Amino acid sequence: MGIWITGVLVFLALLGAPVFAVEASVLLFTGGTEQRRSGVRTLLGHLPFLRHR
Repeated sequence: MGIWITGVLVFLALLGAPVFAVEASVLLFTGGTEQRRSGVRTLLGHLPFLRHR
């Protein structure tokens, strides 16, 4: 399932989707608002092409 989520994130990044879409995906994946910021920060650390923000 991790591969599917990565594929979706790559797809959104290639489409130039706003970072808000990634945050929403992380929110749905973690199921908690407190983990949203740390989750997004972790994703941005692992996905260099999303570091434009």
